[in-house]
Amino acid sequence: MKSKVGKRKCAKGLKLMVVNSFCYLGDVISCEGGVELPVRDRISDVWSKWRELQASLLVKHSLPLEERAKVYCACVRLALLYAAKTWALTERLEGLLVSCDHRMLKYVSRIRWQLTGLLMKR
Repeated sequence: MKSKVGKRKCAKGLKLMVVNSFCYLGDVISCEGGVELPVRDRISDVWSKWRELQASLLVKHSLPLEERAKVYCACVRLALLYAAKTWALTERLEGLLVSCDHRMLKYVSRIRWQLTGLLMKR
């Protein structure tokens, strides 16, 4: 796609600059349309929030699983799904959100896949 950044358009006497993307109500809107960029940005933001809470709350051994799950739902999952109702998600983008959620839940619940043990039994 050819970039139109820097070209000016006139609308009712106002000169407007044409850009490839801009921020509107917290989401990045691109000239291609779609919501892939806002979804990827949201996942990135949620992982940074995850890192803030990870050491102090979410993987702390002394905190019961139920309490860690409440913190996760209140802070991390809420940030992940904020304004998601306005997104027109494709199956692939929905899969990215679900995958992110499942990976974080796996860390909160301390589920570890023991593939080496399964392979040795066969």
